[in-house]
Amino acid sequence: MLNKFKNFCQLLNFYKKGNKSSIVLFLSGPSGVGKTTIEHELLDHRNLDIYKVKSTTTRSPRNNPFEDQFYNFISVKSFEKHLKKGTFLFHMKSNYADKVYYGFTNASMLRAIRRGKVVLLNAHASAMEPIKEKLACENVKFVSVFLLPPSTKELKRRIESRNTETKAEIKRRLDNAVSELKYSKYYDYQIINDNSITVGNIIAHIINENLNEVNGKGSHSETKKNKKKKSKFVNHKLGAVKKTMKLKKTDKDISKSKKSSKTKTAKNNKTNKKAKK
Repeated sequence: MLNKFKNFCQLLNFYKKGNKSSIVLFLSGPSGVGKTTIEHELLDHRNLDIYKVKSTTTRSPRNNPFEDQFYNFISVKSFEKHLKKGTFLFHMKSNYADKVYYGFTNASMLRAIRRGKVVLLNAHASAMEPIKEKLACENVKFVSVFLLPPSTKELKRRIESRNTETKAEIKRRLDNAVSELKYSKYYDYQIINDNSITVGNIIAHIINENLNEVNGKGSHSETKKNKKKKSKFVNHKLGAVKKTMKLKKTDKDISKSKKSSKTKTAKNNKTNKKAKK
């Protein structure tokens, strides 16, 4: 499809009707964090008009009635043929299993953006930056959301409850989760997924805010100013949005900070007593 064009943006400009702007919402997070559940919340949200772009993959379908809604399942041989034809906008090998590949086709992305809707993508954390670069087109606003687990213990529980992986695969996914968390600081928003309905509403609010921006400005190609913008950590329990480039503290870090604060308090009390004497 890209044979006649240098990149996807030229392809989009050729086929896109009118001057409609689109939001591309890139959703990611470690395996087991609840990305698919949040996707359902967004697709069922009454105030949103979202088009989900299916991922083409060579992995086997799981025992889930919604698998066909989110994935196109093909063989490795067929995937390799599509690669040679230049079918994919982006593709990558799975970090969790051998001979498993994922990809988004140019055709599916073009079809979604031409509709002028909010386009939903779900992929590995490392895929965000390269896909963002490929979609730095006029009238396309790219928004990235990284889902964080409430704790490592809860993440492990969620993965085990799926009953789709062996113990070795679960360990590999948990090990990879640590490396995936490092990408979160490059996302526009970081949200702890401890309640799917609440998080779904938060992301819906983020989408609507960006839609208002799209309707007001018209052109949304990436600017230097946007590239320097820091990631926002959304703390929905406090009802606040904090700008930060740091990851959420782990349970160990929190316990250490509590100990250090107690030590500082004890030292301050001793100093005050000496001063009074």
